[in-house]
Amino acid sequence: MTHTPEIRTNADGSINTAHYIALGRNARSAQAHHLTHKVARTTVLTLPRLTGVIVLAVLLLPLAL
Repeated sequence: MTHTPEIRTNADGSINTAHYIALGRNARSAQAHHLTHKVARTTVLTLPRLTGVIVLAVLLLPLAL
């Protein structure tokens, strides 16, 4: 049988939605930070190679015409 976690409630017995909204926002923020870091790391590693390809293409373009 699975364990159901305790549901946080307010003093009047209603579900504490502010708590769960905060949990969702924190999880979304953590994921956004993770993805941003991953994209930034990929860009730093890829950008110099792309810049070199673009410079090479600009230099060779007049020769092709």
